Amino acid sequence: MNPSPSNLIEVSIIILNYNQSKLTLDCVESILRVEKELNYELIVVDNGSKKNELEVLEQGPYRKHYTFVASQKNGGFGYGNNLGAHHAKGNYLAFINNDTYFEKPCFSFLKNFMSNHPDVGVCTPQQWAPNHTSRPSFDHHHGLRQFFFGNSFLENIFGKPKRSATFDGHIEVDFVQGCFMFFRKTVFEEVGGFDPNLFLYYEEMDICTRLQNKGHKAVYHPGSDFYHIHEASTSVSIKTTGAKKAQILYSYLYVLRKNHSITKFSIIKAALFFSYCLKSLFRSKARIVFKALLKYKPAAAGMLYEK
Repeated sequence: MNPSPSNLIEVSIIILNYNQSKLTLDCVESILRVEKELNYELIVVDNGSKKNELEVLEQGPYRKHYTFVASQKNGGFGYGNNLGAHHAKGNYLAFINNDTYFEKPCFSFLKNFMSNHPDVGVCTPQQWAPNHTSRPSFDHHHGLRQFFFGNSFLENIFGKPKRSATFDGHIEVDFVQGCFMFFRKTVFEEVGGFDPNLFLYYEEMDICTRLQNKGHKAVYHPGSDFYHIHEASTSVSIKTTGAKKAQILYSYLYVLRKNHSITKFSIIKAALFFSYCLKSLFRSKARIVFKALLKYKPAAAGMLYEK
């Protein structure tokens, strides 16, 4: 890192940790190794981890290179990242998952791109799996057409950019993936940051929708890249049970109700209710989802399965 007075910090890189201190330190190490020309700060936010995990970050080998912020609770993705943003001094905010790592400079590239494109509020680079296969770095709004017909329908019939395609330059997208979101700080603050009512999933669709409603663009740029282990930072319980699907759908409905018409929300909710009602007759995981849908309330926050 290039230490500098707070008023010269260009990018604040915020990494959220929850009981995965080794992943977090590996991520920090990769950034320190490749980013040599950028004035940046690292902010590690612990989201209510166990004591032994907390101690690793408080006393770890790279401790002098990052600001450490410890939350007293696991408030979820939005809560933890907002806490990190509160301590940030940079003109740009990079929110990255702790199961990401870097093999070449990335943040400096995105900072230069954003500096030359004032209409862009958030961007993301190319995402790779550890085996060097590409992963989608952006997605399409999950509205009625996507819900009933899928992404291929949107791409082939309505001309949406193909998530698996190779692009020569940057493109405007509906929303970028939440594992790496690079914001202009003024825009992040303008839209009110992440919604802390969303514990997990769909935070990126929500904030990109609000950002676009304010006239800013969400952009994917393949000129830089990063690696994502994918779901390594999600707890075992939510990955291996019906709780994960229930959490996803609960957050999805919350975002739909918040940002879209009551008609769209009602149609999709009814379709989900009917589908999981039938599936619950035969599958135990589907019963978990169906019970969650029965409990759904429009004004409620996402179900906090990890608490």
